[in-house]
Amino acid sequence: MRASGARHGARRLARWGCGALVGISIALLVWGFWQTPRETKVLYLDQGQGSLGIPDPPSANNAIAPSPNVTLEYPSSLRVGDIGLIRLRLTLDAKTALLKYWGDRAEDADAYAIPAPDRVTALAEANLELPQARIRPSDSISQALRDGAPTEFVWSASTSQPGELNGTAWLFIKFATNGTEPTSRIALSAQPIQIEAATFLGLGGAGARLCGTVGVIAAAMAALPIFGGDRIRVARETSN
Repeated sequence: MRASGARHGARRLARWGCGALVGISIALLVWGFWQTPRETKVLYLDQGQGSLGIPDPPSANNAIAPSPNVTLEYPSSLRVGDIGLIRLRLTLDAKTALLKYWGDRAEDADAYAIPAPDRVTALAEANLELPQARIRPSDSISQALRDGAPTEFVWSASTSQPGELNGTAWLFIKFATNGTEPTSRIALSAQPIQIEAATFLGLGGAGARLCGTVGVIAAAMAALPIFGGDRIRVARETSN
């Protein structure tokens, strides 16, 4: 009787252990594969706040709201070891940039005269500062402004330590005349970025996915003899 009771207790303990392992493993897999939320910030350059201003919504008096000029998207949280994408999108064509910002870079009165668009190349330059993370690309990126299509910059960010990541996404406008190198740049925006790098049970994204997968497989293998033995025992008792 005592031996039978001990075996019954051991099987019950094993079942509880398998259930706990399955629960923890599923939690790790869900956390490891769950899509992290993203933050979106919009900066309206035509609302009178000037460059480096705080993003304001379009005026309610406007019948048609203007399109946003700068949109910044980034993950508000990031699993340690995983890669998050940060996007900065500028919807400003070359002609509008020339009319709106050429005078800002002039060093004398004569330079305020706006040249013909075919003599000037308008460039957008972006730089991401996020000291606590690994950023690719790490240097400034420049692209020529295009008519009818937004200019987009994309970075990948990752970190090996949990904690709060704070940084700034910079956007500039540059002009090059007659194929020469740009000599100055105008700051359009400097938007703050805040990302929470997290772990679960001390594991990053890859570790959580690996441990969760191994845990489910191990629980399934451990459960086979336990529940299989119970079914065989019940079948024998029924036949007798």
